[in-house]
Amino acid sequence: MSTSSRRDRVRHSGFSGVELLIALAIAMCCLVVWQWIREVAVHEKNGSLVRTIEFLGSMTNDYARTLESLRSDSSRVDEIRTGLELQIRTNRAEVRRLEKELNTVTLLANRSSRDAQAYKQSLDTANQAIKEQNAAVAKQNENLEQLKKIASDRNDLGKKYNTLHVEYETLLKERNGFVEQLNKLTQVASEKK
Repeated sequence: MSTSSRRDRVRHSGFSGVELLIALAIAMCCLVVWQWIREVAVHEKNGSLVRTIEFLGSMTNDYARTLESLRSDSSRVDEIRTGLELQIRTNRAEVRRLEKELNTVTLLANRSSRDAQAYKQSLDTANQAIKEQNAAVAKQNENLEQLKKIASDRNDLGKKYNTLHVEYETLLKERNGFVEQLNKLTQVASEKK
């Protein structure tokens, strides 16, 4: 068979070599795209898992720090409890001492209360006398205010009188001037006759 007849047979078989290569190239591209999409999904899932692992690691560290803090707080609370127990014992002894002292002070307070009643009665009597004196002083202050008002009225009248006196003096001078003019006119009139 000749080479040209082989070529014709390949051409007539449905796919030529170039077409086959193009189909294979497209198939390869599709495969590459499919692998690329699959790789992207795998990388995203891997990144998500890495972030989850990092988050869990930080949470573990936080829990470890919290646990250590709780342990130190627990030991501190135990020390405080021990100190408070000692303080409670001391306080109980102090309370007993203070109760005895309170009984003594109560007896003294009862005596003082009786004395205070007597002083209170004396003080009430003195307060009543002071109130009466205050009332008398208030009345005197009232009278003093009235006297001040009368003195102020008197001063106002004095000022008015002085003003009237000045006006009277002015009018008197004017009258004397008129009288002098009248006398001169009378004299002139009598001389002309």
